[in-house]
Amino acid sequence: MSSGVTSAALLPPAGEPAARLRVLYADTDAGGVVYHRYRTPAFYDDILLIYVGTSELRRVQVTFDYQVRREPDNEVVVTGRTVHACMDLGEGRVCALPAWAVGGLRLPQLPQAKDS
Repeated sequence: MSSGVTSAALLPPAGEPAARLRVLYADTDAGGVVYHRYRTPAFYDDILLIYVGTSELRRVQVTFDYQVRREPDNEVVVTGRTVHACMDLGEGRVCALPAWAVGGLRLPQLPQAKDS
């Protein structure tokens, strides 16, 4: 049975992208543009690097920041943030993050974008 927890061993080394994706035609609009409402567009056949970092780690929650950068110019295409809380499913309420998980959740902060 899966615990639903990602092992820290699966996370990339500090400063390395968590994923490298190629923009496919199906991901674009009729003009070949994707992510056109964000910082800068990504285009068909672009290679995108996805970076993730931890900006906040509290007793019951962790905040991840994301940057999607275009390769090879390293231009930030889009940024994002998600907040995750640890839940006791039996009690239906938030609970403290398990001690065994806290170390793996301490990811480096992301570098500031040029225009930030």
